[in-house]
Amino acid sequence: MSNPRIILLALIIISLFILPAAAGIPASYDARLQNLTPPITDQGNYGLCWAFSAISSLESSMIYQDQNKYAGIDLSPYHLAYFTYNRDDVIDPDSPLPGLEGIAGDYTYSNETEPVNNISGLVLGGYDYQAVYTLAAGFGAVNESAAPFEPYGNNTRLSPDTAISGNEVMLKSATFIPVSDTDSIKTMLLESGAGILQLFFAVDEPYLHELDNSDWAFFLGTTDRENLSYSGMHAVLLIGWDDDFSKGYFNLTPEHDGAWLIQNSWGSNLSNCTYIWISYEETIDPVPFFTGDEPKYDHIYQYDGGTLRRGYPVNQTSVLIGNVFTAAGDEIIRAVSLDTNQSVNYTLEIYTNLMSESPDSGTLFASETGAVQYPGYYTIELTDYVPIEEGQSFSVVYSLDSDELLNISIDESDIIEEDIETMTFALPGQSFVSNGTAWEDLSADGETNLRIKAFTTDTTFAISIDPVTASIKKRGITISGTTTFAPGSELNMTLRCPDGSVLYETTEVMPDGWEVTVPNLKMFEEEYTVYVERKSVSAETVFTPAGFKDMLIAFQA
Repeated sequence: MSNPRIILLALIIISLFILPAAAGIPASYDARLQNLTPPITDQGNYGLCWAFSAISSLESSMIYQDQNKYAGIDLSPYHLAYFTYNRDDVIDPDSPLPGLEGIAGDYTYSNETEPVNNISGLVLGGYDYQAVYTLAAGFGAVNESAAPFEPYGNNTRLSPDTAISGNEVMLKSATFIPVSDTDSIKTMLLESGAGILQLFFAVDEPYLHELDNSDWAFFLGTTDRENLSYSGMHAVLLIGWDDDFSKGYFNLTPEHDGAWLIQNSWGSNLSNCTYIWISYEETIDPVPFFTGDEPKYDHIYQYDGGTLRRGYPVNQTSVLIGNVFTAAGDEIIRAVSLDTNQSVNYTLEIYTNLMSESPDSGTLFASETGAVQYPGYYTIELTDYVPIEEGQSFSVVYSLDSDELLNISIDESDIIEEDIETMTFALPGQSFVSNGTAWEDLSADGETNLRIKAFTTDTTFAISIDPVTASIKKRGITISGTTTFAPGSELNMTLRCPDGSVLYETTEVMPDGWEVTVPNLKMFEEEYTVYVERKSVSAETVFTPAGFKDMLIAFQA
């Protein structure tokens, strides 16, 4: 059974992160009958229900996206739990693992006197949002085979090399829905995959008992929780519901019919409470849904490596927030993240070539608007990608407004109930907030950052050459292509001819690509090499002009 200190969080993107209104929601649903449930797991003797339920929710979202492709998906909860609490080897400020430089110095510790197997966090437990922030930082999710877990024996420490490599699924979003919003919870279950229920759980009768079909029923109701044995907070996977589930199935009788169906993480032996019906009237925390995607980015720009959820009240209903980064290479910004503690409307702006410390002092390159209905973590894919070059400054700025006073999501050093401690290492000039008149440097205190990320891919070239025929007469040829460098960027092209001569041309990137015309060139029926480069990014191709023989064959055909 898991530790009492676990809360569950998750988020999903559905049409600008606004869930559709309920329409035709059935009275019951059971993902088991649709073969849409992830593998049954067993957390064994460890307090890892928070990690097991999070990974199962992520697996479920992938199965919903492509049932055939992901029917056998099996991701590692151990990898998630391990790199939540055991990061010292990969985020040392003096020598961070490549790719984690932005969160170097951001540690999370569980205050255990004698960690099991010398691995921190296996028994103490964790919080739902720790799973969110660990996955969002790029730690997994990996296959179970890459980080296997022994539920009833000893586990081994993982190699630092496995921290952010070998990811099979990335976290796209995690959405927190209040349990009172049952229609939205059911809609998410129908359309996107399983969520997570967190509740105070007791394994004794009369609260928990087995039904005739080997499912179980649980209702604690208003029972005093103080003196219960074998009890505590528990995180489980939400896989269905039944509005007509009779209240008579519970030993302690609720006022009304209706129950949620969950899949437990105590193994596949049905006598171990694998599937449990939980009354609608049971006290349940907001229900998180994790949504995954295939890994599609090469780099993450981030400062928020801590795993505790914190807020920064601003005492107003609108605010500007922004993170400033420096490009580590020639790349393309394809997506950014937004983490919010409440429903917000947002305008997103990306600036390049900042003129001062202010996040909005550069050239506005992209702007988008949207809305988020529920608290959570969201990846926002850009309509217009933003090219950046090594050493170039850029910023991700949000203008947020809400019907309530805003409480901005931040990452800061803190301690939870003396059990879990997070340390955030910040540098001046990283994270800023503004009331609309002046920017304040939140990171100047050395331990506070905003939860804003930028996701990039490496810059690329493509080369295309118009059909060329051999000719002893000099003439021009056109070489063109595409690139993710910004329009106006200068490219260098080299053409190596079969007679040993080398021609050089320069051109500028246009909005629709690039093009070079090489004049006064004899074309032999031999191999030519085209090489295009800008800074450290390059592409190369070869072509051979079609000769008389090739044209004759084509004509006869």
